[in-house]
Amino acid sequence: MKKYLYQRKISQGKAKHQPSDEVNVQKASKIGIIFDATQLAIRQPVINFKKYLMDKGFRVKLLGYINEKIESISFPFDYFSLKDVNFHYVPEGDNVRLFLSEQFDILMNLDLEDALPLHYIAAVANAGLKVGAPSPEHAHYDLMIETGHERSVDAFIKEIRKTLNKIQ
Repeated sequence: MKKYLYQRKISQGKAKHQPSDEVNVQKASKIGIIFDATQLAIRQPVINFKKYLMDKGFRVKLLGYINEKIESISFPFDYFSLKDVNFHYVPEGDNVRLFLSEQFDILMNLDLEDALPLHYIAAVANAGLKVGAPSPEHAHYDLMIETGHERSVDAFIKEIRKTLNKIQ
């Protein structure tokens, strides 16, 4: 039942956030990145990837998901936590609303663990190109990138960088 309601919320969210026109990756300037920020070991590679993209001239907005109920903690990125996720796995809160109000040329979901709140954001976000890991239940990505046997955020970021370099 929860899964059905989750899928219904995604459909409703997609109706509110109309997808933008296709993006020319070579002319892309604004990138949104969502990721599971629960573990410190994942945060630093994502922050380093943001710096890499900014050095390439992109404007980058991060939104991390902390899969725990926490009160306000300071991170070098916007975040939402489990306390901001409703019964239907739909994330809420100011940081989520602000992120979803923005228009991105490219949206990247760097989560490899299939966190439903992050898939929800990826599904309803305003982005010309949506990039994520292959997931049979989540067909809202325009580009799915495989990492082979090494399923880590570092390997995923490395594959995204290689793919973007080929496209540009």
